[in-house]
Amino acid sequence: MEMTREILIGPMGSRFHRISGLTPDQVLVRIRDMDRKGVGRKIMADAIRGIVSWMSPSSLHEVMGESAGDVIRASSALLGLRCRSMRSTRWTLPGGQSQTGLEADAAFYIGENARAWYAAVRDSRRAVRDFEQRTPPDLVVEVEVTHF
Repeated sequence: MEMTREILIGPMGSRFHRISGLTPDQVLVRIRDMDRKGVGRKIMADAIRGIVSWMSPSSLHEVMGESAGDVIRASSALLGLRCRSMRSTRWTLPGGQSQTGLEADAAFYIGENARAWYAAVRDSRRAVRDFEQRTPPDLVVEVEVTHF
C-alpha cells in the first residue's frame, strides 16, 4: 500500500490531516516522534489500518467549547453543585499505561467528585494524578461544528 497524505479544511476552518498506507511500525514511530504542540490537539492512530490523523481546531470550535463550559458552570451553580472544569485534559488508563488516552473538548467533575478533586489538589500532585487516573469525569463535551 502506498503512503498518502491528505489535508481537509472543515466548513468552519478546522484543519484535518491524515497519513495512510503506513505499516504498524511506521504508525508507532510517527506517533512517538510527533510534535503534539505543533501538529494539533486531536491525534488518532490506527496501527491496524495504517493511519495517523490529527485535527487543528478552528477558533469557532474553541469558542463553542468554552461556551459549553460556561453553560455547565452556570448550571452547576444554579443547582448548588461544585464544578471543576478540566477543559481538554488528556485522560489516560488507570496506572497511566497509555499516553494516547481520550481527550474531550471539555470535561468536568461535578458535585462530590469536584470536591474530592480539590481535596487532592490540597494534598499533593501525586494525589491529583491518582485521583484522575481512577476517577473519570462526570461529564464530557465533544464539540462538532458543522455549520452556523
